Amino acid sequence: MADNYKFRAGDGTTQTRKAKDTGGGVYANFDISMDASGNVAPSGDVIARSKFVAPGDGTNPFLSGSAANLAAQSSVNAQLVTEPGQWAATHGPAVNVKATCNQAAGGAGVRNVCQAVSINLAGDSTAPAATVLTVNLRDGATGAGTILMTWTIAIPATAGAFSTINLSGLNIPGTAATAMTLEFTAAGGAHTFESVSMSGTTCV
Repeated sequence: MADNYKFRAGDGTTQTRKAKDTGGGVYANFDISMDASGNVAPSGDVIARSKFVAPGDGTNPFLSGSAANLAAQSSVNAQLVTEPGQWAATHGPAVNVKATCNQAAGGAGVRNVCQAVSINLAGDSTAPAATVLTVNLRDGATGAGTILMTWTIAIPATAGAFSTINLSGLNIPGTAATAMTLEFTAAGGAHTFESVSMSGTTCV
C-alpha cells in the first residue's frame, strides 16, 4: 500500500517518517505499530505518548502540574478550568412557617451533589421565645429519605435575634434519580422567620 497519509505535529507542520525501528516495528517519529512489511496505515494501535502528543490552545502547549512547572510561576501554559453550572434552591416563607427547599431528581443515573448551604433563623421586632431547631439535608423529598447532614440552630428570646449557618466547599452526593431537600424539621413559633438555600451540581 502506498503512503497516502500524513502525520502532522501540534502546530500543523507535516512530519517526515523516519526509518523503522528494527527492534519493535515502531517509527521513531510516530510510535505507530506496523506490520512486517511496514505499510499498514495508523489505526487503533496508535500509542499516544507525551513525546508525540502535546495538546494546546494553538499557541502554547498545555503543561502538567508537576513541581517543575509550578516552580516556574507562570500561567502561560496553563489551561483555564471552570466548574459546571450549578442548580440552586431556596425558600424564605412567612412568619412561623417551616422553611424547606428542594432540588428535583435528575434522570436515570444522575445524582444531585450539594456544594453549599445557607440556613437562617431570625426573630422579628417582638421578642420570640428562645428557640432551638434542627435542619436536615435529605437524600429524598421533604420529610423522607436518608438524612445526609444535620445542623442545630438557635436564637435567644430577644427582639431581632438572628442566627445563621453558611457552608461552602461541600461535595455531598445523593442517590441517583433522587431529589435532594434542605429543611427545618418544624416552624420556629410566633415571631420567628426561617430560610434555607442550597446549591450544587449533578453528576453521573
